[in-house]
Amino acid sequence: MAVTASLAAASLLGALLLWGRDDVVTVGMALLCVLCTVTAGVAASASRQQRAPVTGMPPAEHHVPGGSAVDADTLEAFDCRDALHAVDVRQRRAGRLSDR
Repeated sequence: MAVTASLAAASLLGALLLWGRDDVVTVGMALLCVLCTVTAGVAASASRQQRAPVTGMPPAEHHVPGGSAVDADTLEAFDCRDALHAVDVRQRRAGRLSDR
């Protein structure tokens, strides 16, 4: 599908460049060229995702290095200000607070 759509887009683009007219047909061909290009991109992305191995989500206890170690349940328990303050305090204790 991706190859067909990209060939159609390339042929439409070539026809637009060689034709040189300014009318409604040219606008329609340009829109078809954009549609074919988008279709080719989506089809290529879909085929790439089908070839990639599907991995499950990491377990909830999985700690990402460099992360703040605050999970969603902890953040839901606090108000927004309280959650930000708790994260700030935790990072200060760990000595990882940066000004970025």
